[in-house]
Amino acid sequence: MRNRKLLLTITTLVIAGCSASSNRVACSLSGGEWGYVYPGAKGCKISYADAGKGCSDSTQCEGRCFANDTTIAIGEPSTGTCEVYKTGESCMEKIITNGVVEKNLCLSH
Repeated sequence: MRNRKLLLTITTLVIAGCSASSNRVACSLSGGEWGYVYPGAKGCKISYADAGKGCSDSTQCEGRCFANDTTIAIGEPSTGTCEVYKTGESCMEKIITNGVVEKNLCLSH
């Protein structure tokens, strides 16, 4: 009985110590890539199927359509590429709507 309690305690400690790495394993099994999703925060980055495809509007993408040129002015005509990761944050990206730069993105999803 004493050996069973000791084995249970050791097993519990091992499992608790592995919980951080289990997130990485789950990420990998779901086709994701473990890395920074926000400055200072790591998580699972899963790509959209159409990541990097050319676009002129977010309706053409699983995610959002980002301008290829981050220096282009709002209101200017532009084309872009479909968002790469399902989880991300940026204040540099500009969203394209109907072939026109609409706004800067500065939020997370």
